[in-house]
Amino acid sequence: MIWLKWADKLAYMGHILLWLNIGLFFILGVLATLLGGQWTQLGEGPGGGWGVPALVFNIVILLGIPSLGVSFRGILIKDSRRLARGIYFFAPMVISFAYIAIAHSIDPCALEIWRLTDRWEEQNLCERFGREINIHTRFHLFLHSAPIVIILLAYQLLFRRIYRWINPTIDIQQTSL
Repeated sequence: MIWLKWADKLAYMGHILLWLNIGLFFILGVLATLLGGQWTQLGEGPGGGWGVPALVFNIVILLGIPSLGVSFRGILIKDSRRLARGIYFFAPMVISFAYIAIAHSIDPCALEIWRLTDRWEEQNLCERFGREINIHTRFHLFLHSAPIVIILLAYQLLFRRIYRWINPTIDIQQTSL
């Protein structure tokens, strides 16, 4: 029974890490978009932020593995409360996938949407200009983090509902790690 509490605590820590990760990189993405300059270096690496958001997503997924084990045990003993803990593993995987997939499906540079045509020549706005900074690098981190905020808000509602259903005596507002 104590391992159930540890699985819940690890899932809760992963949930907090998700919020910190997306919150921090959303703010940095907005700064890179608005200010440009050296801030655009934040968009480098896999998924922007030198790959740190992707690393944190992997850590959160690893923190959800005990909940996945509890969920498999719930299948064997037909306990729906244990089975529901699987969301603590699968939701971060979906959020991690969406972090990459959504950003690259709405990136106007990757889709070659941004074309500026004038009388003399066609100039792609995604090409380099100024101080070796292009539109793609300026918006890269923002395009990764902005859509995930909405998905994370939906996960927050689901997380709270499942957490309260699994632990009816615990108030999520008073839970401390």
